[in-house]
Amino acid sequence: MSRPDDAPAGAQVMPRPPQSHWPAEAPALAAAVPGLLDDIVDLHRRTSALHERFLGLQNRALAHVVGVEDRTGPETVTETVLDPATASWLRDHRPSWTVPTVPLTAMADLLARAAEQREGRAVRTVADLQVQRWLPVPGPVRLRLRCAGDGERVTSELAVWWDAADPALSRFAPVADATLGFTPPSRPARFAPLVDAAARPCPYETADLFHGPAFQYLTSWRLGAQGSSGILRAERGTVPPGALHHGLLDGALHVIPGACPDQWDRTIEPGTIGLPHRLDRLALVDPLPTTGDVEVEARYRGRTGTDGHLTTVDLQLCDGQRVLAALTVTLALLRPVGTAGLTAVPGPRRRAYLRDRVAVPELLCSATDDGTTVLTRTAVEQADVPPGTVAALYRLPIGVGTARRLATIAVKEHVARLAAAHPGTVETDTDLRTAHLTDHPQRRYRVETTCDGTTAVVRTGNPRQEEGP
Repeated sequence: MSRPDDAPAGAQVMPRPPQSHWPAEAPALAAAVPGLLDDIVDLHRRTSALHERFLGLQNRALAHVVGVEDRTGPETVTETVLDPATASWLRDHRPSWTVPTVPLTAMADLLARAAEQREGRAVRTVADLQVQRWLPVPGPVRLRLRCAGDGERVTSELAVWWDAADPALSRFAPVADATLGFTPPSRPARFAPLVDAAARPCPYETADLFHGPAFQYLTSWRLGAQGSSGILRAERGTVPPGALHHGLLDGALHVIPGACPDQWDRTIEPGTIGLPHRLDRLALVDPLPTTGDVEVEARYRGRTGTDGHLTTVDLQLCDGQRVLAALTVTLALLRPVGTAGLTAVPGPRRRAYLRDRVAVPELLCSATDDGTTVLTRTAVEQADVPPGTVAALYRLPIGVGTARRLATIAVKEHVARLAAAHPGTVETDTDLRTAHLTDHPQRRYRVETTCDGTTAVVRTGNPRQEEGP
C-alpha cells in the first residue's frame, strides 16, 4: 500500500473508502467541478448554522413578546423525524452490520442543536451524556428534544416515540440526556507522545470496525500499550457537520481498540468488546475543521463501574500542538455469547455473515445434535444487539409473537444447515412444516417443530429431507 508524501513515517495509510458498503441503497455520487462541491458543502454548513441561530433568536423574541417564556423560564420542546432514507449517512452506521443505529456522537449533536436553537448560541461543552437505550433507525423514527436551563447551562433530553401493542401505552421513551454549556473552555496541554506505538492495519478493511464510507475519517493509526494515535481527514467522511462535527468526533473513537480492549488492559477477558456507552465530557476549544488533517490522541484511563464492566478513555483532537477538542468516553465491556462467540470468528468472516448473508455455520444461534436443532429464547435475545438485529438478519415478518418468532428462527437455522445456506435466505411456510430457499422455491424441506416459548426444537420431517428437482 503506497504512502502519500504527507503521511507520518512508518504509518500504514488506509485506502480511500468505496462509495458505499450497500450500493443498492445509497445513491451514486454526482460528478462535480473540482473544488465546487467543497464550497457548496461549506456554504451549506455556514448557512444552516446561521439559520439555526436566527430560529433561536426568533423563538426567544416571540416568547418575550407574548410572555410565554424567557431564558430562565419553562422548558422548550421540539420534535423531529430521523429517516435513513434521507439521512443516508445513517446507513453506514450499523454496529451489527444489519440495522442502522444512531451513534453516541450524533446523539450529542441532536442535544446540542436543540440547545443552540433555544439559546441562539454555539454549544462549547457537553457533560454527562448518559445513554439509556440504543436508538436503531430501520426506518423513520419520531424524536422529541426537551431543553431547560438558565441561559448559561442547558439540560437537554432526547426521547424516541415507542409504539406499543396497546396504543394507550404508546409514549416517548428516554434515549439520552446531557448538560450543554456555552462558555469557551480553556485549552489543555497536548498529551505527551507515545513511545511504544506501532502502525496498525486499516480497521475498516479488517472488519474490526463496522463503519461504512460515510464514517471512514481515519487514514492511519498507531497502537501502544496504553494509548493510540491517528490521523483523521475531515473531508474524507460525508456525515453532515451539524453543531459539533459529530462525524469527525465519531472518527476519533476509531483509534480505540474496541474489538479487543484487552490490548490495553490484561484484566479484561479476551473476546470482550467495548462499545461507546457514555460521553463524560466534550470541550470544543476551537471549531473543528471541515477540511484537512486532524491528529487524534487516545489515552487509556482504566476500568470503572461497580463490577469493572466499564472502561474510560481520554481523547484529544489536535492541530499541531493546539488541542482543538478534548473528550472523555466510557465504553461498556460486553462478552458476546453464542455457539462459538462472535469474537471467535475472524472479522471479515463475521462481516460476510452479518452484512453479506454468506453461510457461516459457527455463527448460528442454535445448537445441533444428530440432526436435531435446539434454539433457546435466551440465545436469540443475546444476539439481538442492537435491537432489530435479529429481525433484519433473519428477515422476520413484522408483528410476530415471541413463540412464533423463536420457532421461525429455529426452522430457518435448521434448513440453513441442511442447505449450507444463510438463514436469512430461508423462507418458512405459514404452518412451519416446510421451508425453502429464496432462490430455490421449488425445493421444499419438511420439518417437525415444537416450541414452548422458551425453547424451540426442529427435526427433519422425513428421511428424504427434500422434495422437488
